[in-house]
Amino acid sequence: MFPYLYLFLPAGTVFSFLLHLFPATPPHPPAAPPSAPLPSGYALSWNDEFGGASLDMEKWSYRQTGPRHDAVNTPEAVSVDNGILSIRTYTENGKHHTGMIATKKKSLDRAYGFYEASIEFTGDRNASSGMWSAFWLQSDSISTVGNTGKYGTEIDIVEYRPNPANGHETNQAIHYHGYGEHHKSTAKQHKTGLLEGYHTYGVLRTAGGCTFYMDGKEVWKTQEALSCIPEYIILSSEIRDKNWAGDIPANGYGSRDKSPTAMNVDYVRVYSLPDSYRTAPDGKWSDRQWETVLPSGRKIARLAPPDGANVWFNRERTSSLLLDRDAVVDSLTVGKGKFFHLEGRDKTLAIRSGIAALERMDMVFDTKMALEGGDVAWTLFEPCSTLCANGPVHGKGSLILRCGSGTLVSSTFLFNAPVTLQGGMDVKGQVALGPSGSLSISGKTVFRRNSRLAVHLDGKNASPKIKAEGGLELEKNVFLHPEFFYVPEPGDRIILADSLKKTAGGTFFNLPEGRVFDAEIYRDSPLKNSLAGKASLRIHYTDTGILLTVLSVDKTAPSR
Repeated sequence: MFPYLYLFLPAGTVFSFLLHLFPATPPHPPAAPPSAPLPSGYALSWNDEFGGASLDMEKWSYRQTGPRHDAVNTPEAVSVDNGILSIRTYTENGKHHTGMIATKKKSLDRAYGFYEASIEFTGDRNASSGMWSAFWLQSDSISTVGNTGKYGTEIDIVEYRPNPANGHETNQAIHYHGYGEHHKSTAKQHKTGLLEGYHTYGVLRTAGGCTFYMDGKEVWKTQEALSCIPEYIILSSEIRDKNWAGDIPANGYGSRDKSPTAMNVDYVRVYSLPDSYRTAPDGKWSDRQWETVLPSGRKIARLAPPDGANVWFNRERTSSLLLDRDAVVDSLTVGKGKFFHLEGRDKTLAIRSGIAALERMDMVFDTKMALEGGDVAWTLFEPCSTLCANGPVHGKGSLILRCGSGTLVSSTFLFNAPVTLQGGMDVKGQVALGPSGSLSISGKTVFRRNSRLAVHLDGKNASPKIKAEGGLELEKNVFLHPEFFYVPEPGDRIILADSLKKTAGGTFFNLPEGRVFDAEIYRDSPLKNSLAGKASLRIHYTDTGILLTVLSVDKTAPSR
């Protein structure tokens, strides 16, 4: 069972008695720009305003003290004064020094939420070269390769380099599968010029992905490598010569009382939704427990979560849950078990951010399902799993279907009723439609890397069962069922990135013979020959497939 025992700490500070002598820090800054607009229901659940005379050792600990890269991590580099936490970078006795702190496990023990800090970076391109500062999250088990939902990731809310080797001072990033040969990452970089005053940096973590903010404005959103477990908050500065942050200054950074290089933090805050509901190890509810024993002996627990909650299940044995009213939840995460079944055919379960299954299991939803958020992710982290929706699915936003890291299409999303999306559908995995299933997608349809049939239809289906009206993007090794068809509108783009295939019969695109439309061919496409970039194409159908005739090409388009 996951140890989701939530601790709510009031605003304020528990003072420790460890006092370091530091140069005076700048006065407390004016109020930071407004934080990102949060969905309804979020409330402050943890914070540190650094109002004491020293670091609050009930909340924080010094992390990885001693040599690290080309510096020494020391508590002497960390100070709290006048409402500001400072981590200084300096050189004394021929050695470079800096610091790193992390939240203690007992002080922050929940996964999803909005994490934000107000930070000022001081120094300049020359005097501060060779170092970087960061506000980030990390799990205890990040080095385990495989299921990021269970083992977590590194989430860099902001990394700042005064003298970046690549010209980008700031980035957000997610690292996963450890830091060795299996390491993977995804990132967003910015040229920002942040050496002026305080700025806010935040990330909204949900079961649907991570959304990053700077000064209250969204700058990046990703569904890659979801982490569904609590992670530490880390504030750090580090030094590494001749690396991504440039070269260490020839004369060092200056002494502790004269160095201009520092990371000053006004506050760190975490906003969360209401308590989750979870089950005890014996399979019974630990919160609001009702049970009904059916003639078969099967027990049904009634689910009555508060609106907007993050709902968790950890069930040791196969059982069913009864949804006895319409419910709106932010997320539904199953952390343990072999099977999950939610009954309530006449009720609607509305999902704001996502559904996640951390173990290998089948999930069956005998309910109506509504997508309340803009991008709602359904993620099966382990291979050979199935998520089955027996009731209709509808939503104003997009549905993102993901098999977990490394599983590709060995898991299936099965729809036995109509799916109607005003947004798009983004799929890495297999979509299967039962006899009464259908897809109607108004936004862009994306099929990612695949090694089996991307869309599988039951033989009893009558054509057409799949309709995609927005743009279409097909990545490598994509197989589509003959009954899949696409109706482009003027201005739509079709992207053929690699190895487009189809089963016998049918056509991919519902287009009149000879119609001209805009498309893109990239350098990594087998269609490219000597072409790369934007092209105007004419489509012709043949007995064996599609013939694309290139009318014009823009050679300047970048490689994808």
